Amino acid sequence: MKHISQFTDLELCLLLKKDSREAFELLYFRYVGLMTSFSRKIFKNTNMADEAVQEVFIIMWEKRNKLEIKKNLRAYLLAAVKNYFLNYIKENKRFVILDETQNEILVWEDFIEDELNNYESYLSKLIHLVNKLPKTQQMVFNLNRLRGMSSEEISLRLNISKRTVEHHLYLATKKIRSIGL
Repeated sequence: MKHISQFTDLELCLLLKKDSREAFELLYFRYVGLMTSFSRKIFKNTNMADEAVQEVFIIMWEKRNKLEIKKNLRAYLLAAVKNYFLNYIKENKRFVILDETQNEILVWEDFIEDELNNYESYLSKLIHLVNKLPKTQQMVFNLNRLRGMSSEEISLRLNISKRTVEHHLYLATKKIRSIGL
């Protein structure tokens, strides 16, 4: 009679169905390495990957009497790990792991703070330059760029032609751009 370690996977599965703990242990040690390696490629998190493999073996033991493996135990076990992963994603898709996103949040916070500082600096320079413009150009620029008024609205308000408003706006913009803003 051959030793249990010489049995094929299918023979061990038949013994497992008959509650053979020895057959289960042999299958476990035969496939745990392969399954763990495969699981770690899928999960990226070692603890979760190891838990998936253990869970698959626990389910295999608990459902040993109903186990129906006709051809390839290896494919069956790897598919079970993959299915465990897919079920995990479905169950946890609403949750965010803060450890994984914390660095991204910090980068965005730094980026936003830098952008605000840049904007404040830009705005300060712009106000300084606008204050150096002639009075009419200042008024036209402020009404158009800061208050969003059209050339027609400005011309009615300042009692000057639309063409003159556009000319003052052109000169103000040209002066500001020439300085580098």
